[in-house]
Amino acid sequence: MLEKRSRSNDNEPSHSNIKRPKRAEVNFLPNFPQGKDPSSLEQLRQTIVEEVKKTEKNLPFIRKMMETTFPLRRQTIVMSCPPVNEIMDLWPALKIELELYAEFQRITNQNLPNTFYAEFDWHLPRLVTLFRQKASKTGKTADALAEILKIHDEQELHDIHTKRTTVLHTLPVYLREDVSGFFRTCTDESDEPELDGVAVALLSVVSDHDTSPVHYQPVKISVIIESDAVVSLPRIGDAFLDYSGEEAQRQISQTTMDIYVVHKEGADDAEEPETVGVVIEALDFLTCCPRLLHQALLWIQPPGETLPVSSLSGP
Repeated sequence: MLEKRSRSNDNEPSHSNIKRPKRAEVNFLPNFPQGKDPSSLEQLRQTIVEEVKKTEKNLPFIRKMMETTFPLRRQTIVMSCPPVNEIMDLWPALKIELELYAEFQRITNQNLPNTFYAEFDWHLPRLVTLFRQKASKTGKTADALAEILKIHDEQELHDIHTKRTTVLHTLPVYLREDVSGFFRTCTDESDEPELDGVAVALLSVVSDHDTSPVHYQPVKISVIIESDAVVSLPRIGDAFLDYSGEEAQRQISQTTMDIYVVHKEGADDAEEPETVGVVIEALDFLTCCPRLLHQALLWIQPPGETLPVSSLSGP
């Protein structure tokens, strides 16, 4: 009689916490460069830390060293899955915006800002039209949209950054989402709000006299992940973009996505849908984000896929 044995061995280390590759992670766990080992790469990491501390940083040198130490970074993330703040402490160069984008490209072979903004900006005119149509009707959602669009129209400068800010603020209103815990605000003269237990948020630091619910020219916007401010940017669009890059250090996924609408039986397509839903393959990634971010990240399309804008037909 054969004895059935468990595959797990109490004396062996558990592999349950090892990060699994996602389809978009082209360079999931690269080999060390020829002639390099963990010890020599660790020395380079410490050199990067010291260089980042300098007032006048040698950015080309940092870029070269970050490229060389990429396999060590990936080994740490894949094998240990450390918290974001620990990654940022070990690799402070990731707080440099251009280095964050470079890291995303090392992992996925995709240019993060070009991909994000090309798709997002392509949808901006249609979204603004959709929100204005809804704002012209009656109801709480329409009134809230009208207030934001009024603030938008009163801005002296109507460049692409103004439009992005408006759309990112009106999108959750249109979807009837409560994002009060995601969009946070404090003044530059006050203490930062308590962030313990905050998984993800965008913290806008504004001047004392800025009382607008939409901040087009904040002092800065900090990306909060796991209760820590990991990077600060000048605009909300950049903050959304950099959140994507930060999260890519742990969980990047090339998703199959679609947006669908549910109308009342017999309703015309021009009528407001009862439900706007999102079909996303990578639920393990998206369930950790606020639903507003789910929708905003949909404008990043994987190569070769087309997002059906017609399915967003509004009222």
